[in-house]
Amino acid sequence: MISIILAVAVLGVIVLRRFNRVLGSVLAILLASGIGIWGFLIYRDGGQIAFAGQALPAAVFAGIIGVWVVLEGISLTQALRVRKDSGELDDDAG
Repeated sequence: MISIILAVAVLGVIVLRRFNRVLGSVLAILLASGIGIWGFLIYRDGGQIAFAGQALPAAVFAGIIGVWVVLEGISLTQALRVRKDSGELDDDAG
């Protein structure tokens, strides 16, 4: 059941990103962080996470999540830069 929920969440982020790159990246960072916390709790309690039928060591799982968050952070930075360069953000607002 959790696999279906995660798949729907990832697909939702992908679809949302097509309409709003900034919001899509923010939600992807939150999703990756949530999955990381969930995985940490599983490993802490002695459980395992499997991918394609193979158990992932905790360090590999943490590395995958870390790379995902960094890549999403880069994507968010680029999206904000494009938005700023196109004049969608008003620095004088406030």
